[in-house]
Parts: sequence; C-alpha cells; structure tokens
Amino acid sequence: MSKYWKITTLAVLLPSLFLFVFFALSRSGLMSWAAQQIVVPKPDDKTSGSKDSINLRTFGYATLTPEGSSDGGGGGDAGAPGAPHWPFKDKSPSQFNRIDGGWDLQYKTTTDVLAVLPGKIYNQRTLSHASGGGFGGDYPVVKLDTPLSVKVSGKDTSFIAIYYGHVHMKKNLKDGDHVNAGDPIATTDPNGVGGAPPNWVEVGFDKGTANPVGGSGAGTPVGFAICDWLHGAKCPSK
Repeated sequence: MSKYWKITTLAVLLPSLFLFVFFALSRSGLMSWAAQQIVVPKPDDKTSGSKDSINLRTFGYATLTPEGSSDGGGGGDAGAPGAPHWPFKDKSPSQFNRIDGGWDLQYKTTTDVLAVLPGKIYNQRTLSHASGGGFGGDYPVVKLDTPLSVKVSGKDTSFIAIYYGHVHMKKNLKDGDHVNAGDPIATTDPNGVGGAPPNWVEVGFDKGTANPVGGSGAGTPVGFAICDWLHGAKCPSK
C-alpha cells in the first residue's frame, strides 16, 4: 500500500507542479523574453552564418523578419530585400496613371519624390550629357546598390538603375551621393515638365546611363513589370 500511495501521489502532484511553474514563468514575462531570442539559420545562406529572428508576437503565432530590419514602414516599404518604398509620402489609387516605358504617377500637390530603393544618385545630365528630352533636364537616376530581378513577360530580368522622370533632382544632392529607400531625392513640378501634367513623375528602369529600358509607346512590358513590382500586386493601371 505504501508503494502504491507514493506512485499515486507523484502522479497527482507532478502535473500540478508543472502547471504552477509554467504559469509563474508566463506571468513574469520570462517566457515572452525567451521566445523573442529564438533564432534560426537562413535556409538559403549556408556560408555567411547570418540569421533570422522569430519574434513570437502572440504565443503560438510567429512572424519571420530579417534580423535588424523593421516590419516595414510608411510609404510602402515592406522591409524585405527588393521590396520598394512608395515614391510619395502616402499611397492612393488616385495617383495611378498610365503605363508606357515606366509607370506614371501624379500627386495632388507639389511634393517630394522618394527613392524606392537604395543606391547612388546622379543627375541625368551627368550620365547622358543631353537635354533629358521630355523628362526634363535635371531628373535623377539612381544606380542600385544591388541589381534587381523582376519578371518581364514572365521572364526574370535584371535591372541596375531606376529613373524618376518629369521631376527636379534635389539641389542638396550631388552626383554619386548615396540615398536610402524613402529618402527625398526630387521634387514634383507644379506646372509639369516636358508636357506632363502638374506634379507628375514617371518611375522606370534605366540602363544606368539616363537611358530608359522600357522604350516608348503605351503599355510596354517593362512598364507593366515596374508597375507590378512597385504596386506589390498586379498592375492597377492600363
């Protein structure tokens, strides 16, 4: 009877003890702190040793974000490699306009144009030594820190630079300055540039020489490609 009583007592007390310890740790915040320290190696990085952290925001649900990055920010920065920042301070369907060699956008008032990806900025005149044509004489081109791969007509295509046409490059920026995604790099024109409507910008892919990749004409494949990528979904413009 004594041996049976001891086994029965342990069977009853151990689960209760476990629940008590679990409850105490949860109330103290130690469980939440420990969960936030969990790290797992990047599955696609076998040599660098870099890690991603899993932040268990709500117990049982995890959000995977690159270590040291944010969850995204105003203007559409998704916080992931290759994810663009929206070129205006806010995003609205009323800004969406036509597709040609790039994607044309219009803000309601004169405003800053923001870099969609980081890189080194250049005035188009430095790169082309030409007038800039319909885009104007002082629009910026940003040579990207890392080439960007985007699908064009279903095929992965690499791009090295982005142009911002019909705007004026910020006077405080010099050729070769580095800009981050979300930095103000240009200003829209209240009267329009090169026949464009007021406060208009065209964002498109460039060869890095103030030479747009998309070509001319309405609805080019490259124009739709940058629209899909910049919008983060199927292009809403036609």
